Parts: sequence; C-alpha cells; structure tokens
Amino acid sequence: MKKYLDLIVFYLMKVHQYDYYGGVETGSMEEFVRKVTIMLRPAGNATQVQESVASEIDSRIELRMSLPNLSDEKITQLGGRSLTRVLDSFLASYVKKESETKYRCVECQKLFKGDEYVKKHLKIKHPELVKPITTDTVMFNAYILDPSKIDPVKRDRADTYGHSSRDSSRYDGPPRSG
Repeated sequence: MKKYLDLIVFYLMKVHQYDYYGGVETGSMEEFVRKVTIMLRPAGNATQVQESVASEIDSRIELRMSLPNLSDEKITQLGGRSLTRVLDSFLASYVKKESETKYRCVECQKLFKGDEYVKKHLKIKHPELVKPITTDTVMFNAYILDPSKIDPVKRDRADTYGHSSRDSSRYDGPPRSG
C-alpha cells in the first residue's frame, strides 16, 4: 500500500506538478522545485499524528477540488464578479420597454408584463445568449478564488526568481569583484 501511495504521489508531482502533502500546485517543474521543499511521505508511527496529518491533507484536497460556496458580496470583495449583477446588466440590453406594463424580448419580439419575466424567458428560451456570459463569469471567479493563481501585480514587483526588485537609485556599496 505504501508503494502504491508513493507511486501516486510521484505521478502527481511529475505530471501535474502537485505536492500532495503540501497542497501546492505549480505551472512548471522549476517553480515546483522552488516552492516545494519536502516531497516525502511524513514519517512517524503515532496514530494521532497520522490522523491529524491525514485530516489536514483531506481538507486541503477538498478545498482544491471544490470551489467554496461564497455569496456574491464576498466574491465581489475578493475581486470577482457578481453573477446576478453581470446577468442582470447583460439581460437588460435584451429587454425593450413598450409601455408601463409591457416589455418585449428583443431576441424573439415576444411581449411580457414585466422585465423580470423577460429576463426569466431569456434564461430559459435563449440559453445560447446567457451561457457564454455565465461561463465567463464563473471561470473568472474560479480564477480569483484560485490560491495558486499567477498574480500580475505581484509579478511586476518581483523578478523571475521571486525576489523583490531593487531600487536602482539605492546605493548598495562598491561593486563586487567576482
């Protein structure tokens, strides 16, 4: 069983650049080597230690496998987009107000008593319009919630080796001879 576990962990490491025990996923093997220090099965015979390590690993894997169920407000605070707001603003462009109690679907010219009925109609009868917007928003929110995402703001502040960029106007002493 231990050999099988080691084989699976090795597969995750080599093919997917994923550290099972640390819960770290990277985009390249170089980045994996830089981020992950220990790539071994935790040693120890104590059952309590094994259970705590196992529960910690399970919680990391569960968090990685499923997106957290967050409210639209929380996603917006984290930098994501509210799916309901994005859909409402998009669907509003397909609603034409004829009079106070008459609203028309721009796509098929059908009349409704309220704009909310037109939006519901668009979601049900014209999913080809709604699906791309929904998919884009869900994927963008998944990127925002991804703990391993590449952050362009952090990347600008650091060089390719992960060190913070130096201020060229700062004096660091005499040049080193090498």
